[in-house]
Amino acid sequence: MTARRQQVPWLLALALLLALTAAPTARAGRAAAAGRPLLHALLWRAELGDLPLGPGTPALWALARSTGDLASPSPSPRATTRRLQIRQALEQADQRLTALGYRPRLAGIAAGTRGRYAEAQAHLEAAHRSRPRDIFALVALGNVLDAQGDRAAAVAAWRSVSALRPLAAQLHRWGAQLAQAGARSRAEAALALAVAVDPAFGDGYYALGGFYWGLDGARAAEMYRAALAAGGLTPYQERMAQAKLALLEDRPADAIAPLEEASQLRPEDPEAVEFLGSALRRLGRSDEAIAFFARAAQLNPASPWPLVQLGQVHLQLGNYPEAITALRQALARRTDLPLAFDLLARAYLAEGQAQQAAAAWRQAIALRPDTAAYFVGLGDALRAAGNPAEAVAAYEAALRLDPDNLQAVRGLRAAAGQP
Repeated sequence: MTARRQQVPWLLALALLLALTAAPTARAGRAAAAGRPLLHALLWRAELGDLPLGPGTPALWALARSTGDLASPSPSPRATTRRLQIRQALEQADQRLTALGYRPRLAGIAAGTRGRYAEAQAHLEAAHRSRPRDIFALVALGNVLDAQGDRAAAVAAWRSVSALRPLAAQLHRWGAQLAQAGARSRAEAALALAVAVDPAFGDGYYALGGFYWGLDGARAAEMYRAALAAGGLTPYQERMAQAKLALLEDRPADAIAPLEEASQLRPEDPEAVEFLGSALRRLGRSDEAIAFFARAAQLNPASPWPLVQLGQVHLQLGNYPEAITALRQALARRTDLPLAFDLLARAYLAEGQAQQAAAAWRQAIALRPDTAAYFVGLGDALRAAGNPAEAVAAYEAALRLDPDNLQAVRGLRAAAGQP
């Protein structure tokens, strides 16, 4: 996403903020003019990524929170100059608002942005007293309270103006974008924050279930249960959550019906098709699984995972040439998949192509050097290729990682010519 697109929520929210401030009175007009340096400062923060949770932080969440501009400054002269301009703009806004004697909402936002939370809280509480339904004042007040560690008071402020769901939705959308971009730690933080802000936000739990899928089955199952309990999911999401939970709980037969319904709701969606293949594979219905994985690969030409699973089924069936073809296609889509290289190596070795198997296992090891099984496979391939000395080194590497690995012990003895 470009920096300009990241700024769109800021532009909308802050333009509305100034529009609300600029009521049809001379005093309010002067206040709006005095607040313009604040608007510039906030937009410049978005431009630099000097936001509370990093580049792209949702506008409502960042409102009236300190940025820590100097915590990890960029070395570029332009960034240094811009940060100086940000501080000057905030000081100018502060001075102008003080001179006007108008210090509630905008002054609270300016103070919060500079990390002066006690002062910000006083201004924003004054703004709330004068205008009890001022949405921006209460959102900013909640952010200031939360920044001081009082999440309960922050939630109460947000709830009073029905801001819990908009805040959670912003964080959820942002977390999903971060996950797609591969920024996993920041994505997890944003999604976890979404459900912390609004514990009844089913979409947030659903997204977290997908985030943990394949990494932490217990946490993924917990998130899908929470999503179903919270409600508010679309019919498609509800069925997918039911199916994924069934697969995580080793109930593949119970996943079939909701997956078929999900596929009917979205016939061109590759996810339901791919998961149908997974459920059928686990039930031993391999021919049907192959058809679904092939269909999912067509529907989603960017994803390697349907092809990885297709290769895995062919490998299990002994269809080694087909497994090699599918796995090579998967790796053409994405090259950082140790599992795909491991499966490809197994297919090569079964086909008698020991050199190619060794090369594939070396690729897997380069990506996951802490996996003993990959070194065992490499040793097997090298031994089959007639390189016993290199095989011994591979088995020894496996045993350093896993001293009790019996396959490595047997391979080492065979490579050394021992019974």
